[in-house]
Amino acid sequence: EEDNKTANSLGLNNGGIPYYTEHLPTMVKLCADNSKELIASVAGFSPEEYQMLANFCRSFGVKVVELNFGCPNVWGGGCQKPIVSEHPVLMRHILELLRPTDGIIVRNSWVKLSPLMPGMLVEIAGILWRFPYLLGAVACNTFPNGYALNENGNPAIFGKNLAGIAGDGLLEIAAGQVAQLSKLLPPEQLVKGAGGICSGRAMYTHIMAGANAVQIGSHLYANGAGVFGQVLEEYTELVGRWGDPTNR
Repeated sequence: EEDNKTANSLGLNNGGIPYYTEHLPTMVKLCADNSKELIASVAGFSPEEYQMLANFCRSFGVKVVELNFGCPNVWGGGCQKPIVSEHPVLMRHILELLRPTDGIIVRNSWVKLSPLMPGMLVEIAGILWRFPYLLGAVACNTFPNGYALNENGNPAIFGKNLAGIAGDGLLEIAAGQVAQLSKLLPPEQLVKGAGGICSGRAMYTHIMAGANAVQIGSHLYANGAGVFGQVLEEYTELVGRWGDPTNR
């Protein structure tokens, strides 16, 4: 890590279903008691696992899931696992499995995408149009396969010496994804900005690009929960100086 730039190669390490069977009820209750909505992020190794994990979370009262289609840091058998964002057929299969079967459309899922080139972004947005149960897209996950050195001049990354790059080095890329998706998706599907939100100016950039909300990851990891107040205070000050970005 350097400043608020991060290189993450840890993949999807977590306690899995045993951990969440024990702790998810407490998480749901804690959020409900504080009038907050818990969004569970899920990532499977097959379309069927995505379906199973989403249903598992909802069985504990989670109303909204985020389908992580962008993690680049999962390796096995000497090769990198497919990044779902880059495989439209695979993405469509997963979204079909999660389509409500009772004919009642409840918008209850986000998809988190990798940074995508323009042609692929248009294709993926076209797929998202077909699934009205989607709340929208999160733009974006880490930029795949970055390379970094540590203070001793050695590769700073575990495993294959490649990592997802995030933090403020991702800001302009992520905001560009937001700007494109906000025009490509139907009006009822929202865009959540993620990437490089380490300041009120960065949040302002995402909102002006078309984001309806933002996520903070690297800045939170590096500096703790106080970052939310810091970013909002800076953002509010900029709104006072520059005006509401949603009206510009």
